[in-house]
Amino acid sequence: MAQTGKYRLGPRLGGGGMAEVFRGTLLGAEGFSRPVAIKHMLADLSTEPDFEEMFRNEARIAAALHHPNIVGVMDFDRDEKDRLFLVMELVEGKDLRHLMKVQRPPVEISAYIIAKLLEALDYAHALELDGRPLHLVHRDVTRTTSC
Repeated sequence: MAQTGKYRLGPRLGGGGMAEVFRGTLLGAEGFSRPVAIKHMLADLSTEPDFEEMFRNEARIAAALHHPNIVGVMDFDRDEKDRLFLVMELVEGKDLRHLMKVQRPPVEISAYIIAKLLEALDYAHALELDGRPLHLVHRDVTRTTSC
């Protein structure tokens, strides 16, 4: 497994148009370790100033989000190849897509999940930095035909 500073990279969890996410481990003193999610910019985009700026803005905004339904950001840095990466808390469990394939959840559970998602989106949309509203819109909330 590759290592970037105090982080050991594990298997790939997913990816998108600008970055890919890996399971990782934060390695500390005296044998301390903690599982994390590491979001790396895609190699071919990491030399593009506009994409680097977008990734820096994402990290800055994500670090300002403190809500129980939003994963926390722990670190932002560059690896040995000078690629930007973002370290986030790792939430263990199955994702909604997996659950939908196994068995459609009861209406009550679906409503609960949607309510928690909307609470997080409302919080993010109302977020202010330095007294100014950011009016954030999350671009990765999607709907699948099986939902």
